[in-house]
Amino acid sequence: MFPSVVVGAEVWYLRHYETIGLSQFTGDAVYVGPNIYVQLNNKMFVTAAWNTQISDREVGEPGKFDLTDFSRQRIKLKFAFEF
Repeated sequence: MFPSVVVGAEVWYLRHYETIGLSQFTGDAVYVGPNIYVQLNNKMFVTAAWNTQISDREVGEPGKFDLTDFSRQRIKLKFAFEF
């Protein structure tokens, strides 16, 4: 039997390009944070995550974070129901 609550961590690496052909790179960011999975019953579950930007690079701009192309924090909430 699977546990009804699982707590973990996740890492996201995102890149931003100015063109659809991926020819003009403008920056990237790394996010890290906790996540949780809760099984409500055999047909429903909820996941939630909070990530904060820990590293990045904006092309041509000094500074610690790329806040032009990415947000400083990300929050995700997902509810699923199987029918």
